[in-house]
Amino acid sequence: MLLYELAFATGAMVSVVSNEAIPRIRAEGFERAATMNPMIRFVMMILDDRSAGVRARRAMRVKLEAEPTPSN
Repeated sequence: MLLYELAFATGAMVSVVSNEAIPRIRAEGFERAATMNPMIRFVMMILDDRSAGVRARRAMRVKLEAEPTPSN
C-alpha cells in the first residue's frame, strides 16, 4: 500500500511543478532551461536507479558467494 501512496505523491509533485513552476520560468525568458532541465533530471534519475540496482545485485552475489555451502 505504501508503494501506491508514494507513487501518488510523486505524481502530485510532478503535476505541481509542471503546472506552476515551468510556466513561470518560461515567462521569465528561460525557455530552453525550463524545457531541458526536467528531461535531464529524469534521465539522471533513471540512470541512478539502474546503477543502484546493479550495485545491489552485485553486493548480493558477492554475499552469496562468500557464504559457505552446507556439507552433507
